Amino acid sequence: MKKLFIIFFLVLLIPSLSLAVEFVPTKLKLTVPETIQYEFDGSTLNIPVTVTGTAARTWLFVFTKGMAEDIVEVNNGYLGWHWVNQLDTCVYMSLPSDFGTGQQTITWNGKDSDGGVVPKGDDYTYYMWAFDYITPPEMNQACPRGIGFVNGPWNISLGHVQEKDEDGTPLARPFFMDFHRVGGFGDVTETWAMKWTIGQDPLNADLIETTDLAITNEWYNTGTGSQFAPNPYDFSTYYLAEGGKDYQGVRISKFTWVPNDLADRDPEWGYTSNECHSFIMAPLSDGDYLYWSKSHDDGSFPCSKDYIMDFDGEIVTSWQKDRWIKVEEYALYGITLNMGPLWNTIREGYIFQSTCFTLQGMIDPLRYLETSNYPDPEAWINQNGDFVMDRCTDPDSATPWCNGGESAPYATGLHSDANYFSVVNTTSLGATSVGLFAPDGTGVGHIAWAGEIGGWTYRKTFFC
Repeated sequence: MKKLFIIFFLVLLIPSLSLAVEFVPTKLKLTVPETIQYEFDGSTLNIPVTVTGTAARTWLFVFTKGMAEDIVEVNNGYLGWHWVNQLDTCVYMSLPSDFGTGQQTITWNGKDSDGGVVPKGDDYTYYMWAFDYITPPEMNQACPRGIGFVNGPWNISLGHVQEKDEDGTPLARPFFMDFHRVGGFGDVTETWAMKWTIGQDPLNADLIETTDLAITNEWYNTGTGSQFAPNPYDFSTYYLAEGGKDYQGVRISKFTWVPNDLADRDPEWGYTSNECHSFIMAPLSDGDYLYWSKSHDDGSFPCSKDYIMDFDGEIVTSWQKDRWIKVEEYALYGITLNMGPLWNTIREGYIFQSTCFTLQGMIDPLRYLETSNYPDPEAWINQNGDFVMDRCTDPDSATPWCNGGESAPYATGLHSDANYFSVVNTTSLGATSVGLFAPDGTGVGHIAWAGEIGGWTYRKTFFC
């Protein structure tokens, strides 16, 4: 019986650039058949691949198709793979193949990752994911030093890349936004936001557009998790999450961007409460609602929440992230497990959430509007032993969640491409750049851009 495969091929841009006014990367592109027929008879399936642009380190993935409703809260073991909920899942992941440009072939024998035969009678989706593993990226290829991609002289948060115009069409030149705070908690001297259009001359920092937020020590941005995020339908309007002094109070605010001058805060809009917090993630949106999160790392009342807010500044609903803050384990494993996500990014309706160490995940916030049940919005959460962001699998370990120990890399921000493959920056693993996850959270592995030497990989934003 012949079966249908549907392809979602990925184009991953790995820059191979000179430092010039025009930002023109070399595009890596995989071209493959949209559908493939396979007899599921144990024979070898040869899948043709045309590689153009650059060399490609390439993986093949085979996923279930149309089975998400039957895959509910699947946990493959406390010291096993990861937790997945209402998503089609990966049944096979190949080892990587290194290809030059031109005609290539990837093979599959109809078996799953455990060597079992994949069932007949079902359709499957296949993906190919690749990156340029030969061409070293050049410093400052997209924006000046200090804006998100590399460390710089400013105290910066996790930036936001806007890829679509206000009408939903792809921008010819996306823009990058970031929030800047000079001074530590309780000693803030300057706060402003900046915007950079990708494609401008990265050597000309005068092209950076800023707006002054004038946030005082009473209210200031409270950590690396907060972004300054645009309204997807009106780029003159932006949102920021602010935290009160001594971690008391939460405020979500709306500003009108005033180029290179004082931003106009809307005093009638927003949400303010006396809630405690440690980190607040600013409202993000690509649809009808704004989504933001907060976390708290005090073991006396562990708290991590996701919120849905409308564009009038009213809270629509919220939920406690119980799968992130397992209270009974706090005393054993510490704040990394307890405090919830520290960074949020958004892609096509999904929120990608990251902690400093082990836990990464993806949520579908609209599920909660439909059911009002937790953990419905949680789509996947990686767990102990996936060998990507948590390499500790010893069941007798004193700290199996690797809370800052040698077994866990330091992570900063989970970013997704258009097909929900996601990467998180990694530090403390030697010459690696990112940890890579498939669309259901399957840990693919740690990968390194060409020329990676290790060290601090903070804020290498990924988008495609």
